[in-house]
Amino acid sequence: MADDENFDTTEGSTSAEGAHGAGDAAGDETDTDAGADAGAEGQGAGKAGAEGNDLRGILRQLTAPMIESLDTRLRDQVEVHVDELLGPKVDAAIADRLQTIDRAIAGLSRALAELEQRVTSLEGGAETLED
Repeated sequence: MADDENFDTTEGSTSAEGAHGAGDAAGDETDTDAGADAGAEGQGAGKAGAEGNDLRGILRQLTAPMIESLDTRLRDQVEVHVDELLGPKVDAAIADRLQTIDRAIAGLSRALAELEQRVTSLEGGAETLED
C-alpha cells in the first residue's frame, strides 16, 4: 500500500518522477516556510525600526528643553561677542554718516542764510534781482 501512495498515475511519469514531484512539493512548502520566516524577520526589523523611531521621539522630547536652553544661552553669548567685536566698527560707521549729514545741514544753513540776506535786501530796495 505504501507503494500505491508514491505511485503517480499520470501518463508518462514513473514512480521516481512521482517521488521527485512529491519532493518538489515538499521543497515548495519549505520555501514557503522560509519565505514566511523571512517575512517574520522583516516584520521584526520593522518593529525594531518602529521602536527606534519611538526611542528617538522620546529622546527628542526629553532633550528639547535642554537644547532650547543651550540654544538661548549660546545665542546670547554670540550676540555679546558680536557686539564687542562690531560695536566700535558700527559706532565709527554711524559717526561717519552723521558727519556727512552734519556737513549737508551746514551747507543748507549757509545757503538759507544767503537767501535770507538777499530777501532782506530786496525788501529794503537796496538791491535788484539780477536773475
